[in-house]
Amino acid sequence: EPGGRLVLDLRTREYVLRLPPVSVLEKGSDLMVDRMHFDIETGRLVDERTMVRDGRSRKVRFSMRLYSYTEARALLESVGFATEAVYGGYDGAPLSLTRSRTIIVARKEDTR
Repeated sequence: EPGGRLVLDLRTREYVLRLPPVSVLEKGSDLMVDRMHFDIETGRLVDERTMVRDGRSRKVRFSMRLYSYTEARALLESVGFATEAVYGGYDGAPLSLTRSRTIIVARKEDTR
């Protein structure tokens, strides 16, 4: 409906691409290892995660599409939304390469 608002909460692609390709998180005796790579042809971050909990290991593979702010804005405009504001996090900070989130507030335009 014209005037309706949409809020998108995205991972900031440029921030994610600067993360190390392997990360390890330990909590007590539990362990989580992420091995990530970016597929430039699909724009997807592929993560091969190994989790060790209570001495048992489990592997999962998942991926997520990472959009740059300009790509997301163009997609919104293509379906009749205008960007009202963009932030680099939940605290209202400006969009930045050093912020992990891209928050876009968009408004549906009247196309009559």
